[in-house]
Amino acid sequence: MWKDLSDVPPEPHADGLDIRVVATPAQLADYAAILAADRDPPSATVRRFFAGATGWALSANCRAHYLVGHMGDRPVCSAEVLNRYSSIQSAALTQGSKSPPG
Repeated sequence: MWKDLSDVPPEPHADGLDIRVVATPAQLADYAAILAADRDPPSATVRRFFAGATGWALSANCRAHYLVGHMGDRPVCSAEVLNRYSSIQSAALTQGSKSPPG
């Protein structure tokens, strides 16, 4: 499969979609609720997993970053971004270190 990159399609846009990085337990619960709703019936296990992993998932050393898209106050979509380095290691690289700590 290939695509001619000289003909770039327009950027997708969803009016009113606000994508936020998860930074609080409530936001992580929203992330888990969206992920759980992807199952039929919605998965209580997914919600319990993220509730139990909140401290780790929100720590600076977590290599996963969670995103929740909102339409108004309603969470409607989610994404997970995995980083090779933790936030602390990324900060060290940004500040000019040749290799991340740890």
